[in-house]
Amino acid sequence: MVYRMTIRGYKSLIDTRIEFTPVTFLFGLLGAGKSSILRSMMVLREMSGRRTVAEALALSKEQEGGNLVLFPQKDGKAPCSFSLESDVMILGGDMLRYRIGVAVDPRSRAIKVVDEYLTGLNRQFEPKGVARIERQANQIKIRRRVKKSPPYLEELGLAHALLGDPRLSGRNYPEMEAFRAELAGWRFYSLGNLLSRRQPARDQEVNDIGVTGEFLLPFLRRLQIERPGLFQQLQTWLGNVVCGVGGFDLHVDEKYGSLHLTVNVKGHDIPEAGLPEGLLKALALLAVMLNPWGSRVIALDEPENGLDPRCIDRLGEALLQLGVEQDLQVIVATHSPWLCESVLAQAEAFPGVLSLLYVQAKENGTEVVSFEGTGPLFGGKELSDVFRPED
Repeated sequence: MVYRMTIRGYKSLIDTRIEFTPVTFLFGLLGAGKSSILRSMMVLREMSGRRTVAEALALSKEQEGGNLVLFPQKDGKAPCSFSLESDVMILGGDMLRYRIGVAVDPRSRAIKVVDEYLTGLNRQFEPKGVARIERQANQIKIRRRVKKSPPYLEELGLAHALLGDPRLSGRNYPEMEAFRAELAGWRFYSLGNLLSRRQPARDQEVNDIGVTGEFLLPFLRRLQIERPGLFQQLQTWLGNVVCGVGGFDLHVDEKYGSLHLTVNVKGHDIPEAGLPEGLLKALALLAVMLNPWGSRVIALDEPENGLDPRCIDRLGEALLQLGVEQDLQVIVATHSPWLCESVLAQAEAFPGVLSLLYVQAKENGTEVVSFEGTGPLFGGKELSDVFRPED
């Protein structure tokens, strides 16, 4: 579970600190920086997966045409560095803090690591013991667990994060392995138009539907074979969320190995190509929530798009239920007041589970503040005011 993120110099997040709860909603107008917060978390995850920083940025769609997209300062120039810091609770309950600093050469646009830090934390979020990774002068020091073993040293300017270095594994580096395992369980979704983005569905083993839902059908097929109880539960959930749905089925074309989905809507079996986009998106979101293969954090970017108000209400119920009943953290970026009101109306019974964070664009970058509105909000003034553009 992620407790805090401090982001400096990354896109419009000039100096932004976010505190998360089991269910966290980031809401505000378009362009405020909500998606950038999720993508900064995605960059962190990708950098721990044994990739270069440039590859991690490209995978998170934050590097276009070889150039990192950063927020211009008052002098019109983009910063040449950014840092990401995260406080997390790993499996077992221990707390860790990890930070990475990245510099961008203004001429060559080469991306290098200029700072890295990993340490344990106490319950007051203060460092405890010695740091396992830290910068000292022009080097990064990595401490092993072996007694009397000298630190391992690396010069500044590597193209990859030491956290993702496969050599730093095993019993000498338990904190690094634990932090990597935590980040590996962070899942990010920006589903958009599923019908246009999905790849041809082949019968293959996957453990997730993919960032854009490209592996939805292979995921459903694995769920159908290995976890039939969850597959049946998914059918029930879909019928509860979308009116008129009586179930769905998958079958495999044995000749070509392709997968085909049909959904029973009001007594008629409709193939995937004829399904409404909102129904397919509801199915994908519910599949994300029922994923039994390793999720620790799920981050959803505008999941309400394409859903009708009834579906949005049921989606809010399901998201809050995840934070209350399961060991799964939910982070949602949205500009829908319906979705915010849906979860807020139910959250009073579960204090400390839900937080609403208002994300707004300021002259000096993105600002994130806690929103404390209560009661019915969509028809009132509090929430409607923050969704209204300034004159």
